[in-house]
Formats: sequence, C-alpha cells, structure tokens
Amino acid sequence: MLMPIGAVLSIIIPFLIYRWILKGEERTVTNKEYVKTFLLSATVYMIPIIVIQVSFDFLLPWDPNTVTTIGQSFFTSFIRASLLEEGAKLFFVYRCLKRRQELGMKETILLAGIIGIGFGFLEKLVMGEAALILNAFFPGHMLFQWLMGYFLYKAMRAEGTERKKLFALSYLVPFLLHGVWDLGLFLSDVMEDSLGMPITGIVILFVMVILYIVAFVKSIKTVKRTKA
Repeated sequence: MLMPIGAVLSIIIPFLIYRWILKGEERTVTNKEYVKTFLLSATVYMIPIIVIQVSFDFLLPWDPNTVTTIGQSFFTSFIRASLLEEGAKLFFVYRCLKRRQELGMKETILLAGIIGIGFGFLEKLVMGEAALILNAFFPGHMLFQWLMGYFLYKAMRAEGTERKKLFALSYLVPFLLHGVWDLGLFLSDVMEDSLGMPITGIVILFVMVILYIVAFVKSIKTVKRTKA
C-alpha cells in the first residue's frame, strides 16, 4: 500500500514545486519536453542503473536491503546507492544538457531535476517500504540533480582547470549528499533495531530531517530567484 502512495507523492510534490518556481516565467523548455524527459528517466535511463545494481548485489555477502551493521550502512549508502546511481544519472543529465546549451541557468537546473524526479518515481515502486513516505516527502533525487545541473551549466561554459573542477563537483556534490542522506536512514535503523539504541536512532533521524528541511527550503527559494 505504501509503494503506490510514495510513488504518487514523488510526482505531486515536485509538480507543485515546479509550478511555483515557473509561475510567471518566460520559458524555453515546454511542458511536453519536461514530460518526455521524465518518462525517459523513469524507464530507459533506469535500465542500466537497475542492471548494474542487481549484478552488484550478487557480489555482496549480505542482503543490501537488510543492513545490520554500521560498516554495511556506509558501504550500501555510498557505494551501492550513491556511487552507482549518481554516476549513471550524471551520464544522462550531461547528454540531455549538452543538447540544450542555449538554456539559461534556471531551466538547465530544472531540466536536470526532471531526470532525478523520474528516477525517484520508479525507485519508490521497487525499493520496498523502508523510509518510503519520508523519502517521498523529501524529493532528494530532484535536489541532487538540481545541484548536478548547476555545476554542469557552469562547467560547460568554463575552460581549462576551472572546467575540470566544475565537472568534478557536478558529480561529487550530489554523490556526497546522496550518500549522507541514505547513511542517516540506515544508521537510524541500525541503531534502533540491531544495536538496541532506539534513542540514538531517533536523534540521528531527527537531526538529519531538520537539516534537510532547511536545505530543501533554501534550495527551492534559490532556484526560484535564479535568473532564467
């Protein structure tokens, strides 16, 4: 029951955010292009990520969906999830933005975010019920790809060492934030269930949610204020 609810929320919340950001704006990217990009992200773009992760899971000595130690939490968060997912998304975001280099910064960021939204939608359908509703209300993949789009926009207009630095940041920043978010979710479960420290798990989750709410609101306002 939670999976379809999470999937629906993962579309509705970003839709409302995009509607507010784009209200009154002159646009180059049409609604049709946003929808097309979303559908590609939720289908074609997801295939290599799913194939890589399923293949990777066969090599692990534990069930990646049942993390019971702190070490497993770090590995699953930063390697299985963030390293693979953000790497694949970078490939598709870059290809998408390279074809639309005439776009301004705001629409570049928003178009990149659509790829994250499509990924997040399909993820809600296949990830199971763990932290599902929390993840649905926090469209993390949208924010990760907003940041990716921001750095790629600047990188594709820079030269030399600065260009390389910005390209590196377009991957490293989403990678680190994605890994930290997943790590917080896993650690809160491990502390509460496996290590018998429910208070610690609740504190970790509470602090993480507060920090990301602040980052979430600030990111939306920043994109809204960004010049087209």
